[in-house]
Amino acid sequence: MRGKAAQRKFVFWTAKWYLRVQSEAVCCRREESMETGNRYYQLANRDIVYLKFIQEAHEGLSTMSTVEGKKGIVRINYPICFAKDVDEMMEALSKEIAITEVNEGGEPCSKP
Repeated sequence: MRGKAAQRKFVFWTAKWYLRVQSEAVCCRREESMETGNRYYQLANRDIVYLKFIQEAHEGLSTMSTVEGKKGIVRINYPICFAKDVDEMMEALSKEIAITEVNEGGEPCSKP
């Protein structure tokens, strides 16, 4: 679903995210100890580069590392104060590409 409708929805989400992050970023920078969280996702190898470009376009939101390239497992590291934004970004991306949250070993996660 990489059509024009999906692109418009993602662009709209990006604009909303940017406005919210500008105000929340100040709060994150004020914290003395920046706590970070990790999430692991599995996706098709061809989509890893796409996810990396999207993630890098949202500068300061998170970083991405490939854990197991052959299995398509990546790690997203983010400041805890942006956990909601990472959730929203990954939810928006899941409408465009097949992406599954997994644990560190690559097993699918079950969300409550």
